Amino acid sequence: MKTHLMLGVLALAAGPALAQPAGLPPGDCYPPASAAPQPAAAMPPSAALQAPAALPPPTVAQPLAQPATLPPVVVIKPAPRQVQPMMSDDAKFATLDTSGNGRLDRGEVSANSELVTRFGSLDKNNDGKLSRLEYGLRNVDPTGGR
Repeated sequence: MKTHLMLGVLALAAGPALAQPAGLPPGDCYPPASAAPQPAAAMPPSAALQAPAALPPPTVAQPLAQPATLPPVVVIKPAPRQVQPMMSDDAKFATLDTSGNGRLDRGEVSANSELVTRFGSLDKNNDGKLSRLEYGLRNVDPTGGR
């Protein structure tokens, strides 16, 4: 009695999951034999008793061939790059001062497009030459920064 009561409670709790499949009489959980799918062609009884076809003889695994040798790898390292130290302002000024008089005129700075463009604003005393001090002002930001 307890078992039937417990099954009834489980059936109520499961709800549609335990519902009777459509087309079956009440209380039956298996479809009738007539509803079972039939095989496409019945196998003749003599075929069921025949031995399976002979299998091919097993093959012996061959050892793997050695891979072809590859040519040696050549690693080419680039030559170390020569780092040139930055020239100081004095060294740059001395390079530009080809006359050696301590002043740069327009002819001496003609190869430097920045100095050609800014020559007039850098020549504070308007003498047509840049002194070492005037040359150093090219790196100063007019707004006060450097």
